[in-house]
Amino acid sequence: MPFNILYETLYLPFAEYDFMRSALAACICLTLSTSILGTFIVFKRMSLMGEALSHGILPGIAVAFMVSGLSTLSLTIGGMIAGILVVLLSFTLSSKSNIPEDSSLSAMYIIFLSIGFLLLSSANSGVHLTHILFGNILAIDTDTLWLIIIISISTLCTMLFLTKPLLYASFDPVLLKLKGYSVSLIQSIFLVLVVLNLVAACQAIGTLMALGVMLLPAITSRILATRFKHIIFLSIALGICGNLIGLLVSYHFNLSSGPTIVLALGAFFLLSTVYSQKNSPFRNKQATIKHRP
Repeated sequence: MPFNILYETLYLPFAEYDFMRSALAACICLTLSTSILGTFIVFKRMSLMGEALSHGILPGIAVAFMVSGLSTLSLTIGGMIAGILVVLLSFTLSSKSNIPEDSSLSAMYIIFLSIGFLLLSSANSGVHLTHILFGNILAIDTDTLWLIIIISISTLCTMLFLTKPLLYASFDPVLLKLKGYSVSLIQSIFLVLVVLNLVAACQAIGTLMALGVMLLPAITSRILATRFKHIIFLSIALGICGNLIGLLVSYHFNLSSGPTIVLALGAFFLLSTVYSQKNSPFRNKQATIKHRP
């Protein structure tokens, strides 16, 4: 009897329904790429940058939706343009004035987020507004799934060559320059990858939830582990488990999939904070990250 319950709860939804298998495939691909990027964002203390990008892409997605509907390619291009524009405008504003970089980022993403809401509201389509803001990974189509797969593979291949320079950029940017690398180029490529993955995540679980799948596993693994490689692998494992639990809970209880997935990942984070307070064997109060560039 317990085996039958487990079978019906954990396996049967994916065995019987194509949309559940597609959703799981999208979640796994997103987790593989966003967990690595999220680890660097947390490690480099760029969470505000991630938030600015995740919300700043909304106007581009809104304009693309108003022009060509829910076209996967158009939404991706629109989100990319808006995300890059947020970064350029905020950095320009910061360099041309006395405004701190974090303040300019906060101002620009709030402005862009408001513009995106205004554009989507003027489209007079509540269904599509909900779809864009919160996503529906259980209704993911083939084009979007292939987009996520391509972005995930491209990100993983790029990070194979970018991981070591990014670590040097974090610890010793002078040494990175001496090795012949351009710090600004490395950081620019990294930001483009972040925007691409946020756009892909937005089309699956919505603009308001995308940053959660990127940062929560990374933050949780940062609490539990000390070595950089361990943090990445733990982040991927937590991300896959959280997405799987979120998908199953949303399916069985007829809940919105995006927020449910993020809440599952958030539960891991809360449990990790409780665990870390009880003298975690993985980490002590003086532990610092161990890396090998």
